[in-house]
Amino acid sequence: MLRVPFDQLHAALRRAMQQLGLTEDRAALCARLFAETTRDGVYTHGLNRFPRFVETIRNGSIDIHAEPTKTTGVGAIERWEGHRGVGNLNAHASMQRAIALATQHGIGAVALANTNHWMRGGTYGWQAAEQGLFAICWTNTLANLPAWGATTPTLGNNPLVIAVPAPAVTSYSTWQCRSSPTARSPPTANSENHFPLTAASTPQAI
Repeated sequence: MLRVPFDQLHAALRRAMQQLGLTEDRAALCARLFAETTRDGVYTHGLNRFPRFVETIRNGSIDIHAEPTKTTGVGAIERWEGHRGVGNLNAHASMQRAIALATQHGIGAVALANTNHWMRGGTYGWQAAEQGLFAICWTNTLANLPAWGATTPTLGNNPLVIAVPAPAVTSYSTWQCRSSPTARSPPTANSENHFPLTAASTPQAI
């Protein structure tokens, strides 16, 4: 198996992001999120998914310039609009906001609509846990699995992330529904649209 140093992978992805039109700061963060996912062994949502990510930028599913904006909020709970922006950047920003709300209120929740695939969901659990916060993150998916005995996809393998900080080690778990589909629907131009919700809370609030 070919081994590539992390710094080289990150630099190559960053250059590719900039060629796609992302600004330097956003390209560096997006590339780091992809590279860390591959480094941690989640190959399906790291480098291996990058060609599809490029395709969805080129076909217009992703607006690389879009950034999330707040639509409403009450105390520690907020809703944000993703404007079809880069999924992992939108999710990262949403968790950062949830962390800020948790720091202020003891608990924070951010719902994000009209975004794109957030890649590895566990990324955002780590993001909170590294700040000493518990986190729960989840998102919906398109129908990509048939019910037992059926052939038409009607269910989504919706991921659920739970992150728990500890003094010596940080851990997180990600669950997804799994099945063995006998038929697949072809991807559509909007097949990357997901709607994640992130929440973070301080240990004192649990």
